[in-house]
Amino acid sequence: MLKLNKITPLIILSLSVWIWAGTNVPLSIQPSNTIILRGTSTLHDYECKSMTLNGAIEMDTLMGSFTSIEVIIPVKSIHSESSSMDENMYEALKAEKYTDIKFSLFHSDNTGETNSIHSDSTLQLRGTLTIAGKEQLIDLPVKVIKNSNGIITVHGKKKLLMTDYGIKPPTFMFGVLKTGNEVAVEFEVGLKNSESLVPSPSD
Repeated sequence: MLKLNKITPLIILSLSVWIWAGTNVPLSIQPSNTIILRGTSTLHDYECKSMTLNGAIEMDTLMGSFTSIEVIIPVKSIHSESSSMDENMYEALKAEKYTDIKFSLFHSDNTGETNSIHSDSTLQLRGTLTIAGKEQLIDLPVKVIKNSNGIITVHGKKKLLMTDYGIKPPTFMFGVLKTGNEVAVEFEVGLKNSESLVPSPSD
């Protein structure tokens, strides 16, 4: 009986560790992604877009929250309707030296009542955003939508100031056209369990 009492807690602990370790799954980034940057200028508002997001993401399937995010957006994947504006933007972002915009997650908190992998949820992400070689800690609210086809859609918005990242707002036409300091970033990213361990809500 004494030996059993000693062994039982070890078995319970081992099972707990195994179950907990098994809840983190890698998610593959799907091709259908949109990252939009919107800003203002003395002439008109402008919009730039990228469809490229690379990196690695993991999610806790029990809590429905992210446990790891390491993603990049290649600076030269961002385009506007004007090639001259693109060139000015790349110069302002120091694209030749710093080729990527990077986000690394510290932690994510579920801010809603739902915390299931099978249900939609609202998360507050905290991590570092690196632009033009300068790193800033940011809070990023996102909406996580679990679709019936197994795709997880992540949607978020964030306003940023160029000067926080050491960027001088670009000017055009010999300084006649000046861009505003604030940029509104909106993104929609599709994710899917790359190990096929997360069943769709209809299963």
